[in-house]
Amino acid sequence: MAYQPRIAASTGRARMTDRQLETGAAVADALDAIVLACADSEWRKVALFIARVVDAAKSQSLETTGQAVAARIYALVDRGELEAKGNVRRWRAGEVRKPG
Repeated sequence: MAYQPRIAASTGRARMTDRQLETGAAVADALDAIVLACADSEWRKVALFIARVVDAAKSQSLETTGQAVAARIYALVDRGELEAKGNVRRWRAGEVRKPG
């Protein structure tokens, strides 16, 4: 289910419903599991790693984008579940791997 924000009439700002928040969290959890399953102990360029994760997600019938995968990678690096070398926001320069 794609995110469809509800626009508050008074402010014109998008607000997510509780259902959308729950669905978004479930998708993030599923994507995190796929990201971690694709990671190994070898350093991989972020661009290559994102492509692998997108392919793995599609094989599990989870449609996603490179940007969505990158956002999950950033979160996992921040939480220490992935290690980063270089700037991970520069996909062709940064690298990631499982800690260890």
